[in-house]
Parts: sequence; C-alpha cells; structure tokens
Amino acid sequence: MRVLLAAMAMLAWAGAGRAEPVKVGLILTMSGPSSTFGRHARDGFQLAVKQLQGRLGPEPALVSVIDDGRDPARAGSLTDAFIRRDKPQFLIGPLFSELFPPVLKALDGSGALLISPNAGPAALAGKRCRPDVFVMSQQDEQPIEVMAKFAEERTLKRAIIVATAGEEAETAATAFKRSFKGEVADRLLIDAQTQDFSDAVNRIDLLRPQVVFLHLSGPAGPRFMAQLKTSGASEGLILLGSSGFDEADLPDHGAAAAGVYSAGNWALGLQTPENVAFVAAFEAEYGYRPGAAAMHSYDAAHLIDRALNLTGGNVADKPALTEALRQAEIESPRGKFTFGNNNVPIQDLYLTRVEKRGDGRIVTEVVKQMFAQYGDHYAAECTMK
Repeated sequence: MRVLLAAMAMLAWAGAGRAEPVKVGLILTMSGPSSTFGRHARDGFQLAVKQLQGRLGPEPALVSVIDDGRDPARAGSLTDAFIRRDKPQFLIGPLFSELFPPVLKALDGSGALLISPNAGPAALAGKRCRPDVFVMSQQDEQPIEVMAKFAEERTLKRAIIVATAGEEAETAATAFKRSFKGEVADRLLIDAQTQDFSDAVNRIDLLRPQVVFLHLSGPAGPRFMAQLKTSGASEGLILLGSSGFDEADLPDHGAAAAGVYSAGNWALGLQTPENVAFVAAFEAEYGYRPGAAAMHSYDAAHLIDRALNLTGGNVADKPALTEALRQAEIESPRGKFTFGNNNVPIQDLYLTRVEKRGDGRIVTEVVKQMFAQYGDHYAAECTMK
C-alpha cells in the first residue's frame, strides 16, 4: 500500500522540476494478532507528516506501507523488493525484534537509514551497533531494569515469571532474572492457543510470590489476565508488565489490566505540553488513544524532518545525513532525549501503572521517574563515537 501525502505540494514540486521526494518505507505489522501496533505506528508517522504539510525537510514525502505480517521471511523479502524498486532514503520499522535480522540483511548496501519505532534489540546496542540504524524507543531491556529497581525499592524478594512463547519473551525473562535481586521461584509458559489457564493461576496461588513478571503477547494475554483477576489469585501481588500493557493492548484487556505496573520513556498520561498536544491531536485525527509505537513513529517523522532541514534536503551525503539525525533536536512528547553513541536514546525512564479513571477509561499513567537521562549499558561495547 502506498500513501502519497500532500498532493498539492507534489504538484508544485513536479512543476518546478525539483529533486525527487523523500521516500519512506514503513515496515510494519498490519495483519494478524499484532496488527494494532502497526496501525498505531502508521498513524503516528502520518499525523506528523500531515502537521508538516506533507513534507519532510524541504521536499514532499512519499510514504509507503509494507505489511510484514510479523513473519521474518515475509519481512525480509518484502523489504528487499521495496528497496530495489523504490530506493527509499528511510525505513521505519520493524516493530518486533525477531524481524530485525532479515530486514537488516535487506538494508545492507542500500544506502537507506532505518529508524525503529518500537523494538530496541540489545544486540544492536552493543558490539553490533550500526550507523544506519536508530532506535526511537529504548533498548529492550531498559524497562525491565526500571521494574527491577522498583521491586528492589519495595524490598520484593520472590517472583514468578509468566510469559508467552517466543524469542522476545525469552529475552525478557532472561533480562528480568538478571536484574531482579530476589528469587525467581518459577517460570510459567503461556500457550497462545490456550483458553483455560487454571493450572498457571493455581500455581501462582500456591507459591504466593510477591511479584508476578508478565510478558504477554497476542490474544492469550487478555484471556490470562481476565482469569487471573477473576480467580482472586492476584490479590496482594505486585504485577509487573514487560509486554502486553501498552495503550495498544488495553482495549483488549479492559479493567483486568488495572493496577499492572509497567515502564518506559512515555505514558499516555505524561503531563508535558508536547504530550498533551500530541495525544489530543492523535485522538482528534483517528478517534482512538495513541500507544508508544504511535508516539515513537511521530517522533521519527519529526526527526527526519529536522535532519533534512539541517542538511538542506541533501539525502545523497549519507554521513552528513546520519550525523544530522544524531544531532537533531525535536520537541518530543516524552520530553528531552539525545542519542548515545550507539544511536539509542538517552532519556528519562518512568515507572507507569494502568489506571481506571473516573470516567471509566483504562489508561497508562506515570507513577514516578525512575531514571533521569539514562543511557543503556550496552553503549560501552559500541565502537561508534
């Protein structure tokens, strides 16, 4: 699917014989159980381009959306075909860490720059960091570090991990076990096809941990949370949500997600002027509340715009464009951030909580700032300066 933004600007550009438009490919999951995240990321990027009158830098923007279906083979083949055919200057995506290897293979030698609006694989933050890859969110393990610090502050010493299957969940569970100062009493694997989670719920009730670390993806997450809350087994427990509790997930959870702690660089209820304006503009444009992927994609568009304005629209000089991206300052809904030497943000990180507001809306709110202008610990292994 190709979306040509700012048709009037494009007509003016064509008549004036200007250089080619800025070509951007959004490599997103637009179908399947994770498609909600793709919709958020697409809409966040397009909102920013609309606010910029259809331009990125001095030139009109030509934006294409490629549906990877959250399938590595599909992501690789479609990205490769798109790069060969359209020769984009920028790629936005993919949304999930397991899709990075084939997309990066397609990126190699293309001259395009990739900006991730959601995933921040630890492998790309350290020794395998790349000058052509930027992360707009955070390194994947950082929110887990925030939650582990919160558990330490509360002197919570006994935990259970509950996670769906997959590489991403395995990485999250490993990171939690490394960061958590207490005992991990058990790890429960949630089958995505299961309808009855009574065995897992009974196990939690039997072991009575202080903490349940949750990494839930897909439709199994809401089903599990509904049964956990209904059973009463979660009473008195601290629930830490590594995945599955973004604004994109909350409509499926409903009230069952209320009270779950999570972490990140942003929350819907973050009270910065930029965030209040962003949330209002997004809801007015699309009729639903933005999640983190929407905010990060919104920032990605503004980052590209600022970098191209710094270079006068020159996309041919890749070193200069890369440096412009690293140095560009934008007014982000999250607040101030800069890029570390590994192209991962240095930024404030927050403990958040899913809350039920007085009007019945289920939203993420900031509990408190846990780290100020915090960089990830893999940056020291990155050889870029």
